[in-house]
Amino acid sequence: MPLVRHAVPASPGAGLPQRGPGRLTDRRTSLTTTARRLKDHLRDNLYPPNLVHSTATAFESEDEDATIFVQVATQWNTWPSGEFRSFANSTRTHEGSAHERGFRGALSDIVNDYARRQRHLCAEDEDITTEAIYEGLTAVVSVKLAHPVFEGADRTKLSNPEADTYVHEVVREHLTHWFDHHPNEAATIIHRILSAST
Repeated sequence: MPLVRHAVPASPGAGLPQRGPGRLTDRRTSLTTTARRLKDHLRDNLYPPNLVHSTATAFESEDEDATIFVQVATQWNTWPSGEFRSFANSTRTHEGSAHERGFRGALSDIVNDYARRQRHLCAEDEDITTEAIYEGLTAVVSVKLAHPVFEGADRTKLSNPEADTYVHEVVREHLTHWFDHHPNEAATIIHRILSAST
């Protein structure tokens, strides 16, 4: 599923996506809304000395058919606790949804690939554990789909397989690009993660 990159908008968007016949309209929550949720949480719960990197990473992408729109923001801190929040069409999801799996799988791949490329890990070293990667991580993942399918007792589990696939592609591409273009901050994140795995 090809990615369509979107630059960070200069001002908040006009509103949330509206469902149409088979596709999303172009009224979307702006990236700044997702980033603001994360940054507001960090501002209220963390202090600058506890941040591993100074600026939260935030990005968005929409597929070429305009049927799925993804927004992601992440921030590592020095505390052992973290928080992961996911949303699908503005509904809070927390039962192992498809877009959560895509995010977690991509993040594990990115961190381990980068750590090996930069020789923070040797060839014989085992992969960094998921637990270590998520220690101290605050993240928000939001998806908008033209045809969301919800399951679970409270209808808060998104089951669309395309959400898993597309979120994995988007997160892998954008975070890999961010790590490669912010080597000092990326190295600090990797060192923080490695310290959690020892």
